Amino acid sequence: MDRKKYGREWRRRKYERRLAVLNRGAMTCQRRFGRFGICGGALHVGGVCHRCERLKLGLCADCPAPVAGMVRKARRCAACAKRAFLESMARYRETHRALVNRRAKNAARKNRQRNADYKRLWRAANRDKMAAQKRRYSLRQPPRRMRISGPTDSITASPRHISRTPAPGSAWVAAGRRSRVASRSAPRAKRRCGECSANVGEAYVGVLRRGEP
Repeated sequence: MDRKKYGREWRRRKYERRLAVLNRGAMTCQRRFGRFGICGGALHVGGVCHRCERLKLGLCADCPAPVAGMVRKARRCAACAKRAFLESMARYRETHRALVNRRAKNAARKNRQRNADYKRLWRAANRDKMAAQKRRYSLRQPPRRMRISGPTDSITASPRHISRTPAPGSAWVAAGRRSRVASRSAPRAKRRCGECSANVGEAYVGVLRRGEP
């Protein structure tokens, strides 16, 4: 046996003897992992910890899969290690909320111009995605009552007259005044369905016939 392997086995046996002394008056396993981690598994008859036995066999601590890494050092498979890491990060954020918020604010201030340049370049390269996002945002808005003011009397359009997706055979489609594409590109103040546009036109013609300014 070479000197390196002999030293490794000697340190292992020495730690096992020290661990047996620590577990003698404890209810849970006192094996350490890293600087602050402790196994914490329940000690059974004879001071045996099932978690440590799985560690020696190279099995994941949370599932029957083999560990991702060196046997007797790695504790979990790749999937369980990623899940445990995410849970640990979530606990850290909850425990140190003020520190995490302060670091995020400082990073945002430091990289504000870089992030703005990245967003500008991304929007210029993805025009279709930006248009789709704006359309989804407009469709999520609640219906509103539109009040039209001008030379005519005040006309209030009911939300049922403002149709975002006109049904086949409606007044808007039958009149052929606007297509759906043209209505999207038009200013918001000029979007009206065919019935509202007809009402506004009739009211304006009535005002011209009466000679009102």
